[in-house]
Amino acid sequence: MFAETFVRSSLLRLLTVLVLIGVCFASVRKAQSQNPAYDYYASGNRLAAASQYDAAIAAYDEAIKLDPNFASAYDFRGHAWNHKKEYDKAIADYDQLIKLKPNMASAYCHRGIAWYYKKEYDKAIADYDQALRLCDPKKPHSVAAYHNNRGVAWNKKGEYDKAVSDLDQAIKISPKHVKSYYNRGVAKGKNDDFDGAIADFKQAIKIQPKYTKAHYALATARARSKDFDEDEDSN
Repeated sequence: MFAETFVRSSLLRLLTVLVLIGVCFASVRKAQSQNPAYDYYASGNRLAAASQYDAAIAAYDEAIKLDPNFASAYDFRGHAWNHKKEYDKAIADYDQLIKLKPNMASAYCHRGIAWYYKKEYDKAIADYDQALRLCDPKKPHSVAAYHNNRGVAWNKKGEYDKAVSDLDQAIKISPKHVKSYYNRGVAKGKNDDFDGAIADFKQAIKIQPKYTKAHYALATARARSKDFDEDEDSN
């Protein structure tokens, strides 16, 4: 009897919690549906997913006009600018995002990516440093991605030992992070460690058999080329 009462009581509590969660989600959805800024933001996301970046940016513009503190709109407009290779505009959006969300690790990572594409590698590394300081260790894929991106920037600066160190960390945290194996292989190859490069490219291919860049890089490393010049692969 006690067991039945306990189970019934537990189920009742669980049901109450689920109902409360449902009410909360319904409230959020209702609030979003009544927010014109969110409607423009959602439209922008749909357009960006379809690679219609100009239209997406126009939608994010409207969202920000209606709500100048809409952090996600700045974030996603920055992504759209990055896709259009308008990196200064992307950086301006990420600057505003960081003003609104100074402890948002991904904001620094996103700005770091824009700095990287501008070939401002020191600034990219500084942003990845900050992203790593702020990141949630319970999100290993994000932490691995930040190490991977910083490793790529070190590669571009010719700091191959530092690149390998970051990529070691990325792989330790996320053993199936395929780009980290590829990028570590690039660093090792540029540092004349062709055996190490071959092992990393093989592992990248094992994880992702159709990874074309890794197949090409593997062939290059096997030839022990003196002109080992593969492109890194950032997130």
